[in-house]
Amino acid sequence: MDALAAQGARFENALAQVPITFPSHTVILTGTYPMYNGTRHYTSPNLLPSIGLMPEAFQRHGYDTAAFVSAFVLNSSWGLNRGFQIYDDHFGPQQSVMRDPQNVERRADETVGHLLAWFQARAQRGPAHRPFFVWLHLYDPHSPYDSPEPFHSQYAGRLYD
Repeated sequence: MDALAAQGARFENALAQVPITFPSHTVILTGTYPMYNGTRHYTSPNLLPSIGLMPEAFQRHGYDTAAFVSAFVLNSSWGLNRGFQIYDDHFGPQQSVMRDPQNVERRADETVGHLLAWFQARAQRGPAHRPFFVWLHLYDPHSPYDSPEPFHSQYAGRLYD
Protein backbone atom coordinates (compact mmCIF):
# COMPACT_ATOMS: atom_id res chain seq x y z
CA MET A 1 0.00 0.00 0.00
CA ASP A 2 2.82 2.39 0.78
CA ALA A 3 4.33 1.90 -2.69
CA LEU A 4 0.94 2.46 -4.30
CA ALA A 5 0.38 5.58 -2.21
CA ALA A 6 3.81 6.94 -3.14
CA GLN A 7 2.90 6.72 -6.84
CA GLY A 8 -0.67 7.94 -6.49
CA ALA A 9 -2.44 11.25 -6.11
CA ARG A 10 -4.30 12.36 -3.02
CA PHE A 11 -7.47 14.38 -3.23
CA GLU A 12 -8.40 15.98 0.07
CA ASN A 13 -11.70 17.47 -1.09
CA ALA A 14 -14.26 15.61 -3.13
CA LEU A 15 -17.63 17.09 -4.01
CA ALA A 16 -20.53 15.11 -5.39
CA GLN A 17 -22.32 16.77 -8.30
CA VAL A 18 -25.56 15.04 -7.33
CA PRO A 19 -26.30 13.20 -4.03
CA ILE A 20 -27.95 10.13 -5.58
CA THR A 21 -26.12 6.88 -6.40
CA PHE A 22 -26.79 6.33 -10.12
CA PRO A 23 -26.37 9.97 -11.27
CA SER A 24 -23.32 10.46 -9.04
CA HIS A 25 -21.56 7.39 -10.41
CA THR A 26 -22.49 8.47 -13.93
CA VAL A 27 -20.60 11.71 -13.26
CA ILE A 28 -17.58 9.76 -11.99
CA LEU A 29 -17.49 7.33 -14.92
CA THR A 30 -18.18 9.91 -17.66
CA GLY A 31 -16.51 13.05 -16.35
CA THR A 32 -19.66 14.98 -17.30
CA TYR A 33 -22.15 17.00 -15.28
CA PRO A 34 -25.74 15.76 -14.77
CA MET A 35 -27.09 18.59 -16.93
CA TYR A 36 -25.04 17.19 -19.83
CA ASN A 37 -25.43 13.43 -19.34
CA GLY A 38 -29.12 13.64 -18.40
CA THR A 39 -28.98 11.48 -15.26
CA ARG A 40 -30.32 13.59 -12.42
CA HIS A 41 -32.34 11.05 -10.40
CA TYR A 42 -33.21 7.35 -10.15
CA THR A 43 -35.86 7.56 -12.83
CA SER A 44 -33.59 9.29 -15.34
CA PRO A 45 -33.52 7.69 -18.76
CA ASN A 46 -30.69 5.31 -19.53
CA LEU A 47 -27.30 6.82 -20.20
CA LEU A 48 -27.10 8.10 -23.77
CA PRO A 49 -24.94 5.91 -26.05
CA SER A 50 -23.20 9.06 -27.31
CA ILE A 51 -21.67 9.73 -23.89
CA GLY A 52 -18.40 7.85 -23.42
CA LEU A 53 -17.53 5.98 -20.26
CA MET A 54 -14.09 5.67 -18.67
CA PRO A 55 -14.04 1.83 -18.90
CA GLU A 56 -14.66 2.08 -22.66
CA ALA A 57 -11.50 4.18 -22.98
CA PHE A 58 -9.51 1.76 -20.81
CA GLN A 59 -10.71 -1.20 -22.86
CA ARG A 60 -9.74 0.52 -26.13
CA HIS A 61 -6.22 0.90 -24.72
CA GLY A 62 -5.81 -2.80 -23.91
CA TYR A 63 -7.04 -2.95 -20.32
CA ASP A 64 -9.11 -5.75 -18.83
CA THR A 65 -12.16 -4.14 -17.23
CA ALA A 66 -14.44 -5.40 -14.49
CA ALA A 67 -17.05 -3.91 -12.16
CA PHE A 68 -18.55 -5.34 -8.99
CA VAL A 69 -21.52 -3.39 -7.65
CA SER A 70 -23.53 -3.81 -4.46
CA ALA A 71 -26.83 -2.07 -5.25
CA PHE A 72 -29.59 -2.57 -7.81
CA VAL A 73 -29.62 1.18 -8.47
CA LEU A 74 -26.42 0.51 -10.47
CA ASN A 75 -27.91 -2.38 -12.44
CA SER A 76 -26.53 -2.83 -15.95
CA SER A 77 -29.90 -1.93 -17.47
CA TRP A 78 -29.11 1.76 -16.84
CA GLY A 79 -26.02 1.66 -19.05
CA LEU A 80 -23.03 2.04 -16.74
CA ASN A 81 -21.89 -1.46 -17.75
CA ARG A 82 -20.61 -0.25 -21.13
CA GLY A 83 -16.91 -0.96 -21.54
CA PHE A 84 -16.78 -3.51 -18.73
CA GLN A 85 -15.97 -7.05 -19.82
CA ILE A 86 -17.37 -8.21 -16.47
CA TYR A 87 -20.20 -6.29 -14.80
CA ASP A 88 -21.20 -8.23 -11.70
CA ASP A 89 -24.57 -6.87 -10.64
CA HIS A 90 -26.37 -10.11 -9.74
CA PHE A 91 -28.32 -10.31 -6.52
CA GLY A 92 -29.65 -13.34 -4.72
CA PRO A 93 -33.22 -14.62 -5.09
CA GLN A 94 -34.09 -13.27 -1.63
CA GLN A 95 -33.90 -9.75 -3.04
CA SER A 96 -37.16 -8.51 -4.54
CA VAL A 97 -36.55 -5.90 -7.21
CA MET A 98 -40.27 -5.63 -7.86
CA ARG A 99 -41.03 -4.86 -4.21
CA ASP A 100 -38.44 -2.16 -3.53
CA PRO A 101 -35.71 -1.63 -6.17
CA GLN A 102 -33.95 1.14 -4.22
CA ASN A 103 -33.19 -1.24 -1.36
CA VAL A 104 -31.94 -4.27 -3.27
CA GLU A 105 -28.33 -4.64 -2.25
CA ARG A 106 -25.67 -7.09 -1.14
CA ARG A 107 -23.17 -6.69 1.66
CA ALA A 108 -19.53 -5.79 1.12
CA ASP A 109 -18.19 -9.25 1.98
CA GLU A 110 -20.22 -10.83 -0.83
CA THR A 111 -19.26 -8.20 -3.42
CA VAL A 112 -15.59 -8.29 -2.41
CA GLY A 113 -15.74 -12.10 -2.61
CA HIS A 114 -16.81 -11.81 -6.25
CA LEU A 115 -13.95 -9.39 -6.92
CA LEU A 116 -11.40 -11.72 -5.29
CA ALA A 117 -12.73 -14.66 -7.33
CA TRP A 118 -12.18 -12.56 -10.48
CA PHE A 119 -8.60 -11.82 -9.41
CA GLN A 120 -7.99 -15.54 -8.71
CA ALA A 121 -9.38 -16.59 -12.09
CA ARG A 122 -7.22 -13.95 -13.75
CA ALA A 123 -4.12 -15.23 -11.93
CA GLN A 124 -4.87 -18.85 -12.90
CA ARG A 125 -4.83 -17.90 -16.57
CA GLY A 126 -1.12 -17.19 -16.16
CA PRO A 127 0.96 -14.06 -15.83
CA ALA A 128 -1.20 -11.01 -16.44
CA HIS A 129 0.26 -9.09 -19.33
CA ARG A 130 -2.63 -6.70 -19.59
CA PRO A 131 -3.24 -3.90 -17.13
CA PHE A 132 -6.68 -3.78 -15.54
CA PHE A 133 -9.30 -1.29 -14.41
CA VAL A 134 -11.65 -2.45 -11.67
CA TRP A 135 -14.59 -0.61 -10.17
CA LEU A 136 -15.67 -1.89 -6.75
CA HIS A 137 -18.87 -0.32 -5.45
CA LEU A 138 -19.89 -0.99 -1.84
CA TYR A 139 -23.31 0.03 -0.51
CA ASP A 140 -22.67 -0.70 3.18
CA PRO A 141 -22.42 2.97 4.27
CA HIS A 142 -26.15 3.25 3.50
CA SER A 143 -28.98 2.24 5.79
CA PRO A 144 -29.52 -0.30 7.28
CA TYR A 145 -26.37 0.27 9.29
CA ASP A 146 -24.79 -2.86 10.69
CA SER A 147 -21.84 -1.64 12.70
CA PRO A 148 -19.56 -3.94 14.72
CA GLU A 149 -19.52 -4.05 18.51
CA PRO A 150 -19.09 -2.07 20.68
CA PHE A 151 -20.54 0.62 18.39
CA HIS A 152 -23.70 -1.33 17.54
CA SER A 153 -24.81 -1.36 21.19
CA GLN A 154 -23.34 2.01 22.05
CA TYR A 155 -25.29 3.86 19.35
CA ALA A 156 -28.42 1.71 19.06
CA GLY A 157 -31.30 3.98 18.14
CA ARG A 158 -28.96 6.94 17.54
CA LEU A 159 -27.80 6.29 13.97
CA TYR A 160 -26.63 9.82 13.25
CA ASP A 161 -24.69 10.58 16.47
